[in-house]
Amino acid sequence: MGDFVVWDRLTDAPKVVTPDQVGRYFEEANIDPALRGTCMVRTVDGKGVQVRPVFDLIVEYLQNFDPATVSEIT
Repeated sequence: MGDFVVWDRLTDAPKVVTPDQVGRYFEEANIDPALRGTCMVRTVDGKGVQVRPVFDLIVEYLQNFDPATVSEIT
């Protein structure tokens, strides 16, 4: 697994995170990753794009499943 990026709520900025910093190690790295919401980031060419944590996207997706649909899938 390679490095990835989280939105750090402590600095209100993106932070590169290594696999060794995930989970309980976020606190040691002084990172408070945002799990919900949107953030505006700048691309290399200076354009602003809105981004969301994957957790937020999954929560939205799962809200569309009622018990009957889940029963059909499983």
